[in-house]
Amino acid sequence: MARTRKKKKILNDIEVVDLVARGKGFATMPNGKALFIDDAIPGDVVDVLVRKTTSGYVAGRVLELKTPSPDRIEAFCEHFGTCGGCKWQYLDYEKQLQYKVKIVGDNFRRLGKL
Repeated sequence: MARTRKKKKILNDIEVVDLVARGKGFATMPNGKALFIDDAIPGDVVDVLVRKTTSGYVAGRVLELKTPSPDRIEAFCEHFGTCGGCKWQYLDYEKQLQYKVKIVGDNFRRLGKL
């Protein structure tokens, strides 16, 4: 029996609007579904390779960075992207702190109902 390959879905020109838990970029698809994107930050415009689709959300990774965010910087570690120790090196440190505070607050509100 011949195996067929699933065609990979690509979403073009997605504007990332937020950062959420686990450092994922967030965007909303035209159909209203949440889109979580690895290696994306707010302000980026990206093409996304879809990895997972559920009834409530879509997950993917950056296939091509079309327009970088003004907050995007060059990672200083030569191992960035391979070791996984520091996910946000491409984001200005002050912005990292702002988003981390926001994410903790979001989690307290959403999960803790505080």
